[in-house]
Amino acid sequence: MGATSIVSILTLLSGLYYPVEVLPQPFASVAYLIPLTHFLEYFRSFYGFATKSPHPLLWGFLLTALYGVIAFFFLNSAIKNGRQKGILTRMSE
Repeated sequence: MGATSIVSILTLLSGLYYPVEVLPQPFASVAYLIPLTHFLEYFRSFYGFATKSPHPLLWGFLLTALYGVIAFFFLNSAIKNGRQKGILTRMSE
């Protein structure tokens, strides 16, 4: 239930159904932090829609890479913390 709600909100924010410019300004600012927004903007440019950023495909890949690095950092720190506290060995028994 919760995962479905989050996906629904993200599809509305990323502009899957309509361009992000239709959203109120605070939501539009948040929408440009989602990589899917930039990819959709890139695909819409083929149909004559104006792009807000000069290189939406590049921005989409850069944000995806940035979020991947951040996720790797948090996963690495969680594994180190689990090893130090012995949580990983207790869970495997």
